[in-house]
Amino acid sequence: MDFPNTSDEEFESGFMHMISKGRKDNDYKFALARFLLEHSAKNDAKIHVEFKEIAEKFLEYFWPQVCQTKLMHNAFGETRKPEIIQIIEEEFDTTVHYPKGYSWIKNRERQKIKNCIEKIVESCFYDVIWRFQKINNEETKLLFDYKVQDGWTNSNKKKTDLQYGINLNPEAMRFFRQHNAPLKKSVTLEWTRFLEKFNIGMPKLVPKIEGSKIARNQPYADKAKSEFRRVGIEKCFYCLNPLQPGRDTQLEHFIPFDYISDDNIWNFTLACKACNWKKRAALPEKSKIDELITQHLTCFYAKEDKKKIKMLTDSLTKLGLDNTKTPEETREELREIIETPWKNALKFGYLPIILP
Repeated sequence: MDFPNTSDEEFESGFMHMISKGRKDNDYKFALARFLLEHSAKNDAKIHVEFKEIAEKFLEYFWPQVCQTKLMHNAFGETRKPEIIQIIEEEFDTTVHYPKGYSWIKNRERQKIKNCIEKIVESCFYDVIWRFQKINNEETKLLFDYKVQDGWTNSNKKKTDLQYGINLNPEAMRFFRQHNAPLKKSVTLEWTRFLEKFNIGMPKLVPKIEGSKIARNQPYADKAKSEFRRVGIEKCFYCLNPLQPGRDTQLEHFIPFDYISDDNIWNFTLACKACNWKKRAALPEKSKIDELITQHLTCFYAKEDKKKIKMLTDSLTKLGLDNTKTPEETREELREIIETPWKNALKFGYLPIILP
């Protein structure tokens, strides 16, 4: 196809309109925009792209959101989920913990990945391809061309020919290469705006949409573990068996890190290796919240310095707690601080587990 002569200003305004305006039944348009940017940035990027290649990237974007961080892609209570979410949930058990990212699962579960890609091609591209380039309700061919299935004559709704793929505009690819970083930030921003209404209470939504690895503060965690042992915490929080030295004693995120995405001592306790491994990204029973509060307040109100943990005191103080209040008052305040993310995590599909 001969693409129209287009200035960089027209590419920019057109692309921004495509990702920020128009119909948004699901978030496929943001995944497609991200694909176009990432594909164009490759040194060996081809003009013609098969839908299988686009499907592979869609799966790479959506799998961590579904299986690891459990982002919602539709309103709570709605039974109809986007097709790609249904496809992933059909192939992967989203109630289990996946300790590593998409690259790991791609090599480990090749048949499931293959099944997902085939189903994504079959189900997810009919609408987004022809709708994506609409500007002011008029379809353009600013960025790419595609084919419509033979015999399809309805101009208000098209059915993309999935056997053909798309042909990219070389000038659009050049524009994408030259302005890749800011355009990707714009796509992430619009994707976040779309999903945030479904994910109220989800911490660090942006890196979870990007699929970025959220760094852990290992020196802080190591110090917290050492401090818990120093003040005499000698039993596993869950099974109450004596903690053994070394790696058999592990620092445990009470609210799963996959959800909370933060290392803070108010959310830490100590567990044996067996309980830590069994719990992984699950929630503890709700009754355990009171036990964690008791553990923390024992240190918070300790009279002897050897029983105090300064980093815990600092953490709780930053949360608004005050050890000049009565322990009963502080207990209720701390319960709300811990219970709120516990309930939110439950809402997003993190399930409680009974330990040991």
